[in-house]
Amino acid sequence: MGLTGCGGSSAEAGARPYALTLSVGALTTPLTFASGNTQRLDELSALVAFSWQLTPALSLQGGLGAVLGGSLDGSEGNYRLSPGPLVSLGVGYTFVRGESGWTPFVAGALTVTRISQFA
Repeated sequence: MGLTGCGGSSAEAGARPYALTLSVGALTTPLTFASGNTQRLDELSALVAFSWQLTPALSLQGGLGAVLGGSLDGSEGNYRLSPGPLVSLGVGYTFVRGESGWTPFVAGALTVTRISQFA
């Protein structure tokens, strides 16, 4: 499923050219600044996305969700991050469908996400 495949081409019998998905994710990453100071960023988020397959190769996706909370800890101080909104827009394209034999499936996607969160 996902951005590059919403249930088959719209020409297939019974195919639905759309999908509604719920995603939950966690992020943890170290941050090192030019000054040598380090921080660790931890976040938890949830997103509901609607994907629409415009053609057998082209899909669009839009999503709304929230960063549920997080922390930023290290030598610059320890901060608790409050929940905040998350908006996502994306486009996906299937270059090769890989439908027969050893033909590969090749697809790509570009997603832009905006998050607002405060310490």
